[in-house]
Amino acid sequence: MNRNITFTALGTNLGSVAWTTSPAGSPATGTGASFTTQWSASGTKTVTASCGTSSEDATATVVKVDRIQYDDPDNGWTDVPSPLFVFKGTVVQFKAIKAPAGAPWPAGKPVWGGSSGASGTGETKNVTFNTLSVSKTDYKTVTAECGNTVSVNVVCYDLIGTLTPDDPFDQRSQTKYGIAETVDLAVIIDPGDVTASEAGDLKWRPQSGVGTLSAVTNSGTADYDAGATPGDVELKLEIQSGPSKWLGPYYDRTIVAPDGDYMKRKPGTGLRHQVDTWSCGWQGESYLLPKEVSFANIERREGECDATRTGWLSTHPPLHHDAGGYKAIGDGDRANGCKVIATDTVFSGQKSPDPDYAEGDFLWPIPAEYRVAGGAPVEFTTRNHHATSDDTGKCLMEKCTHPETRVPADPTSTY
Repeated sequence: MNRNITFTALGTNLGSVAWTTSPAGSPATGTGASFTTQWSASGTKTVTASCGTSSEDATATVVKVDRIQYDDPDNGWTDVPSPLFVFKGTVVQFKAIKAPAGAPWPAGKPVWGGSSGASGTGETKNVTFNTLSVSKTDYKTVTAECGNTVSVNVVCYDLIGTLTPDDPFDQRSQTKYGIAETVDLAVIIDPGDVTASEAGDLKWRPQSGVGTLSAVTNSGTADYDAGATPGDVELKLEIQSGPSKWLGPYYDRTIVAPDGDYMKRKPGTGLRHQVDTWSCGWQGESYLLPKEVSFANIERREGECDATRTGWLSTHPPLHHDAGGYKAIGDGDRANGCKVIATDTVFSGQKSPDPDYAEGDFLWPIPAEYRVAGGAPVEFTTRNHHATSDDTGKCLMEKCTHPETRVPADPTSTY
């Protein structure tokens, strides 16, 4: 369409040949051995060459681009809406639809172009969209030309998933969560005026690993629960329809269980001691490791064990440590770790020098256990309650590697 077509008469007395067109071309008539015209509309055209009482007809099919379609993952070849929303990095196959439908394309047609970077010739063209639109009216165009030019508008957007732990303490890990942590999932769309619906509906989906999703919406929001099992998880923010269906960004996270704890002496407390005895006691606070995640949704307790006793402390009671009750865990704290909401009194009683003071050792290897939502206990470390004596009566009272000491001559004191 809109291309010159030249017709040539064969025979004698060609100078008197008269040319006419139906429907009218531009020009509509002419004379001479040859005649050049064109049409601005597609379809079958007739050219008549007349000389005296003789005439001959010739036909030409004028082809144009009628519209452009794209290969939709659900529906196959589909007319391109205005605009078409495409996720960054998507390869979209476009197809030029000609009119009339049954005619062949002219050689070298259609020609592809546009601000999207499309180029080349042929009925179909794959276009990769890597340049973001700055708004949903900033179109990346795809054009197909065959005398006429048809253009379609494409908005190229990007998705940034947001994973926000419900315990968002300062300097916490953003790639690791503690067991039973809960995380709010959402999405940022760039450009910001593109909606989730326009992007093809957005859903979070688990790809592999531990934990569960709930409250999943088509707007790109969901809740993630890390659950009771440590391990890795891969989550995907997936496009549900349109040219970018099944595409979307992936996010890998690691779920960790507590792997240790430690103690500090409780601020503002003193040491318990009875003068002229082997004795030392203190009150402490416990913190879970690692520090960079939250364990606020689990509980911890001390399990039961028997003591190992030697030397001067070989008969010092008690032998058995009973299991304690489960204690709640506080919020995350990057400097210290999550604190166990309980005060731990560390004391092994007092003992007079009868017989005389001597070396001795007392050890409770107390198993530390956690549970999630009332589930089965899981042992994760040993909290050594350790006491020693020497021939001066000095008492070392240590738990979870935190030591305190008193000697018999120290004055009587309490917590």
